[in-house]
Amino acid sequence: MTFDSLTDDLRVFILQRPGFDSSNYAGCASAYRADYRASLRQRDDALAMLRAIENACDSDLMRDCLINALRGGRLTMDGDRLDYCAGQYFPVEYRDAACRVLASALWAYWRSPESTADSLRAIARNQLGRAIARRWFN
Repeated sequence: MTFDSLTDDLRVFILQRPGFDSSNYAGCASAYRADYRASLRQRDDALAMLRAIENACDSDLMRDCLINALRGGRLTMDGDRLDYCAGQYFPVEYRDAACRVLASALWAYWRSPESTADSLRAIARNQLGRAIARRWFN
């Protein structure tokens, strides 16, 4: 799988409609809206991290970091396609899984022998902003 096709597949996965079912919220509109807002925030975070990945200087290294991050979690590679194993409720968790994979790939890409966790968090803050760094790189 090429770097471009992998990032395209991730973008399609992130941008798919969540498919919230209002009947799962038993008339609690505030819980529905909270989950919907969280899903939108995760979408925006994932797209910001994906842009950082696409702008990486070494696309071969970034591709390898992405493939390694896609091992062992809910979002994995099944041959040449992405596969997601839902836990409880797909709409509230699939973008979270994408964010975790993307953050893990960026962390691995930025890591060097002399780097520390604080220096990697500083890179995340500089490239992605304080809010994304706080949510996904702690």
